[in-house]
Amino acid sequence: MADESTLLTGAVATPTPAAPAAGSGEPNATPKGDAPKPAAPAAGAAPDGSGQDPTKPKDGEGKPGEGQPPKPPAPAAPVVPEKYADFTVPEGFELRPEVLGEFTAAAKELKLTQEQAQKLVDLQTKVADNMTKDSAAQFEEMKASWKQDTLKILGSDADKQLALAAAARDKFGTEALRTFLDESGLGSHPAVVQFFISVGKGMSEDGFSEGANKPVGTAGKSHAQILYPENK
Repeated sequence: MADESTLLTGAVATPTPAAPAAGSGEPNATPKGDAPKPAAPAAGAAPDGSGQDPTKPKDGEGKPGEGQPPKPPAPAAPVVPEKYADFTVPEGFELRPEVLGEFTAAAKELKLTQEQAQKLVDLQTKVADNMTKDSAAQFEEMKASWKQDTLKILGSDADKQLALAAAARDKFGTEALRTFLDESGLGSHPAVVQFFISVGKGMSEDGFSEGANKPVGTAGKSHAQILYPENK
């Protein structure tokens, strides 16, 4: 029987090779779809793969603050008394009530404690004591200056003129006046001494005898020594 197949009908088709499977190792293999993404690290794992969560303390470490010494407690607020107790002052000092009232009012306004207020009182008494000592020293210097000025004015005739002043003082002056002239230093002031000299001269011109009125205990002393008893 004759072969009726034609070239088309009788030709045998060549099978198309199948595409290699993924990962088959074929060099020309083409993977299907997108390449697989790497798996995300597990929760709490470190990016470096160590498995340690960076937000948590490392093994062997405590929580922040653990193992550290406790903080010291905050200092207590200063106690301002409702009424300040009596302040201590050195012997010889006295706090005047009106000044003390002003001081305690100011101390309370500044919220001072009893101890802080006492420190201010101590400082003030120290300042006052220094001022008193300075004033006393200046006063002694002033009296010495008065005496030097008087003796300079009287010159070489000083003893005779002081005798006249002493006579006037003893006749008209009282013991209280003598004390005042001595303590105030005015007994050496040029103006005061010259006043007593003038009175003494007036007494001498009237024929006054100074010997009858010379104070007891002044025998053998010059009139300058009587007028200035501190000069021995």
